[in-house]
Amino acid sequence: DIDSFIMSCRVIGRNIEKAILHFIYEQAKLMNLETIIGEIIPTPKNEPCRKVYQESDFQYVENVWRLNMSEKKIELPEYFQLISL
Repeated sequence: DIDSFIMSCRVIGRNIEKAILHFIYEQAKLMNLETIIGEIIPTPKNEPCRKVYQESDFQYVENVWRLNMSEKKIELPEYFQLISL
């Protein structure tokens, strides 16, 4: 579950949010999870987060955003590289 996805409005839209979701997706795969759930408290200030989930193919079901990992994959934007430490 993603209970808080807090980002500066200065970086949203530069695809860092998709890189973060890709990282979460890859970690969930390693843990053999089937679903990623994003929770949003519906307020006008949270509208950008809803858009991030929509654009990443999450589906709004029962008041949360869900991604069925067997049906969808979150790709890393091409100009990002994840480096393991």
